[in-house]
Amino acid sequence: MGLVYRAHDETLDRDVALKVLPTGMLSDEQARRRFRREALSLAKLNHPHIGGVYEFGSEGGVDFLVMELVSGVTLDARLAAGPMEDAEVLRYGAQLADGLEAAHQQAILHRDLKPSNLRINKEGRLKILDFGLAQWTRPEDDSDPTATNTKVSGTVAYMSPEQLRGKNADVRSDIYSVGAVLYEMATGKHPYAESSGPQLIAQILDRPPSRPTSRNRKISPALESIILKALDRDPDLRYQSAREMRIDLERLTSGSTSVATRRRPGWPWVLAAGAALAAALLVWNPADIRGRLFGWRAGSSLSHGRRSVAVVGFRNLSGKPEQAWLSTALAEMLSTELGGGGQLRSVPGENIARMKLDLSLPDAESYAPDTLQRIRKHSGTDLVVLGSYMAMGNDAGNRIRIDFHLQDATTGETLASVSETGTEPELLDLVARTGSRLRSTLGVQASAGESAGAHASSSLPSTNEAARLYAEGLSKLRLFEAREARSLLEKAATLDPKFALGHAALSEALTNLGYDALAREEAQKAFDLSASLSRDERLMIEGRLREATREWPKAVETYRTLWRFFPDNLEYGLRLATAQTAAGQPKEALATVEEMRRATDSANGDPRIDLAEAKAYDKLGSFKQSLAAAQTASKIGEANGARLVVAQSRIAEGWAWERLGERSKAGVAFAEAHDLFSAAGDKRGAATATHLNGHLLYDQGNYAEANRTYQTALAVFRETGDQQSAAATLNNLGNVANDIGDFPKAMSYYEQTLAIDRETGSKGGMAGALGNMANVFDSMGDLANARKKNEEGLAMFREVGDQRGTASTLGNLGNVLVEIGELTAARQHYEEGLKIQ
Repeated sequence: MGLVYRAHDETLDRDVALKVLPTGMLSDEQARRRFRREALSLAKLNHPHIGGVYEFGSEGGVDFLVMELVSGVTLDARLAAGPMEDAEVLRYGAQLADGLEAAHQQAILHRDLKPSNLRINKEGRLKILDFGLAQWTRPEDDSDPTATNTKVSGTVAYMSPEQLRGKNADVRSDIYSVGAVLYEMATGKHPYAESSGPQLIAQILDRPPSRPTSRNRKISPALESIILKALDRDPDLRYQSAREMRIDLERLTSGSTSVATRRRPGWPWVLAAGAALAAALLVWNPADIRGRLFGWRAGSSLSHGRRSVAVVGFRNLSGKPEQAWLSTALAEMLSTELGGGGQLRSVPGENIARMKLDLSLPDAESYAPDTLQRIRKHSGTDLVVLGSYMAMGNDAGNRIRIDFHLQDATTGETLASVSETGTEPELLDLVARTGSRLRSTLGVQASAGESAGAHASSSLPSTNEAARLYAEGLSKLRLFEAREARSLLEKAATLDPKFALGHAALSEALTNLGYDALAREEAQKAFDLSASLSRDERLMIEGRLREATREWPKAVETYRTLWRFFPDNLEYGLRLATAQTAAGQPKEALATVEEMRRATDSANGDPRIDLAEAKAYDKLGSFKQSLAAAQTASKIGEANGARLVVAQSRIAEGWAWERLGERSKAGVAFAEAHDLFSAAGDKRGAATATHLNGHLLYDQGNYAEANRTYQTALAVFRETGDQQSAAATLNNLGNVANDIGDFPKAMSYYEQTLAIDRETGSKGGMAGALGNMANVFDSMGDLANARKKNEEGLAMFREVGDQRGTASTLGNLGNVLVEIGELTAARQHYEEGLKIQ
């Protein structure tokens, strides 16, 4: 669509590219309108991976565009030397998708992507050139949609099947072209054997391309999967947006999600903002202390396996607040005692706490059959234990009376009622006797050599005061009050430093508050002290340690061992699937999901299985499947009355909708999640949903509303003590200020982010904040400080082994050095960064 000349702009004293239309081409008014629209649309694309357009004009009957002159080599010239390594394909592929994403957001299609239209400049940055065949995807009233949408124009070897058939082209047509370009980058060859003519068209229309690995055995299976997905002949099976494709390409590069060069708030924040918000709240649970899984439900009934028992809690008949801790203590002890020996499966106390919130269950000494049915539907439990206690205080010699009732959740029948009286120091013996009587009622006999109370004794610290503090801390943790829980659990650990479960609980509280370094220390202490615990408890504490240290392959092996030992415990299967996804094994996670489905009573279902599936599909970049799984989880959760599971599902749905380009639907899902979390008293979950809506507003360019939304979330994160999420929100507020040119305010937000990251010991966060501060200094023209902050951030990225952050900061530092005039040093930084990427 015209010739391109090198020219010189005398007004601004710069070399430019001059694109001229053939003589007489604009004699057709439709062509003139199209060219003018192209010029106006291209002028809006100010993006580092798109060649810029400066001016549209006419002179002496000649119409022209003035464009950025991009130095360097075209991609086809580079490929003449042979295929690229995977690292180069990923790097340039991500840049290509990033630029295309920006164009598509302005409703512009390229329609002629090919290596000769892509240039790699001297800084190693890919630029998309010649949007000469671009068009508006939203036809204007004065345009002919048939003429602009169905015209077959482009280069056949890189055209999609629908373009060749003369059908409407959309963003997925450009994505097909990107797939063809990546194929050639990785193999040095076109996807099809024929290079031109009707035979090539027939192959594109009727046959799948040869697998890239058949042309180049060095290509990784993951990269091959991305290329073939982009080249699918069915547009519905391709990536649905350039954003989706960019995310998958970036996922194949190593490193953290906190990269200074990506100043827009990335969705991976939900994953990176601490293990407590793992996977966008898909499997979050702040009090998984006795080796159970994150989650709100104890799990559905399994088609084969042990009977499950839920110790729902005990009513405090004295009404004295200082005696309330005994309810948690008794439940922990009795649950452990009943589950000891492995013949019964105890439902975790934290799951029960969520169930009571979901179902609005009052404290009671027994439940009616309809309530028991609701409990069974929600938790999948077979048996329910509940009752009351009366602590009589010092005047009565610290005596305590406990009444227990064992009920069948299916029939509503009360199977046994037990009463025991003693003193508070004799609490262990009381629970041991009660547990023995209840187990006898159920026909469960003690194992050989098993002493009464042996299991219950491991569930609480060794002193009454430490036990009180630990029980109160657990209760706070289960009610989303991590700051208060931390204080109580730290005091308990001081009184009994050898209690493994206390350190595990404290690790969870610290993780929820964003103190990951301290959380790792407590997880290690718990592991070191776990030798006397049961096998499953030891393994669970080890798994938690591997999660805290991000040793995901080891976490996978630990949870796989648990799942093999206890195949009737859905909690362990869910843990395994979560660890597999985090370890970059989403296909293995999907296989685990299918195992859990086969083991689960399909009449009840468990929405957490579907949430695990949604997360695995998200990791694969299969966002439609992720959405479907999340919607199924939501449907099952609603049927079971599990509000918090539904809230998690809405988060997952919103995330999937956003990645599919449906921002309005994503906003609705996040708003619903906010309301559900709020109704359940989970302020932190509600703030997370608010934060995600802030991302949507930011992406839409609605900076004023994004700022207001982020401020709302920040206030809640500060109130709940969630430091890591507060830092992420401050960072995003800095991004907003930076984008609107308020550099002093942006710097203030980034400095606050840095301060929190220093407090919590997050070196990766500190490196990212320093990089953002460097960007602001660069924008303000303060190159000395820009250089200094980049160098500080680079040192931290290297210290934590963040390859992606290191490479990006090397590029940023190189840019600053170019501006300073230190070209040799800049070149060295660019070359080092390219080697890493």
